[in-house]
Amino acid sequence: MSTSPPQHPRREAPHLERALGLWSGISLVVGTVIGSGIFVTPSEIARLAGPWGVGTIVAVWIFCGFLSLAGALSYAELAAMFPQSGGQYVFLREAYGPIWGFLYGWMEFWVARSGSIATIAVGFATYARHFTAPGAEPEGDGDLRWMALGLILLLTLVNTLGVRFGGMVQVAFTVAKTGALVALVLGACLLPGGSTTNWMPLFATGQGGVGGWVAVIGAVMIQVLWAYDGWTNGAAVSEEIKEPQRTVPRALALGTAGIMAIYVAVVLAYHYLLSVPAVVQ
Repeated sequence: MSTSPPQHPRREAPHLERALGLWSGISLVVGTVIGSGIFVTPSEIARLAGPWGVGTIVAVWIFCGFLSLAGALSYAELAAMFPQSGGQYVFLREAYGPIWGFLYGWMEFWVARSGSIATIAVGFATYARHFTAPGAEPEGDGDLRWMALGLILLLTLVNTLGVRFGGMVQVAFTVAKTGALVALVLGACLLPGGSTTNWMPLFATGQGGVGGWVAVIGAVMIQVLWAYDGWTNGAAVSEEIKEPQRTVPRALALGTAGIMAIYVAVVLAYHYLLSVPAVVQ
């Protein structure tokens, strides 16, 4: 009589559904990066770097774009090595051990990610008030908080309906967002009112010599890199992307390069329509 223990079928390790393709990956990168930064930073950047010429402003946008692209390519290599959901959490866990991954995840959940989501939601509600309640006070109103909370709950619901559906919503909103920016650039080029004379002089000598130039570039880079922030999210969903070793690097590289092209075109359009003092105002 056999006394060997009964054999049970081995359970497959839980995993996420790989349902996102290249376009969903690109739209995730582009959609999470392009936001209020391209609308609110040009004024402050023009104030800081305007005396050094529009060429200096555009050069900083291009340089920071390539800097972000270099970071995206580094993340692409890591995502190809560890195609799991979590992004920086996975990379820190594999490099330094589980305690550092846990601490990063704890910080993201309670501080960084929750604060970022709340800020974006309030920003959306503030701008939406111009359409839903024209003339109302933009801040200090309970309706603003409820609108922001409703947006967070709505997008949470969208993501609970499935990876494919969430990916389609992401692609649709990214197309709408980039389409609006492309329309802005085309309108600036085709409609009357703009002039390349607003770009002159391309490069000028500001105050403070080389030291002043370095200080200005450093301050401007902070603003520009904030506008580029968010490309790291492309690696956070590696476990939900088809063929992640191939798709994630392409999505990060193409998405970041596309963002750089859009940003540079939009900045040129701003300064084509308006002089530097007008952009500052």
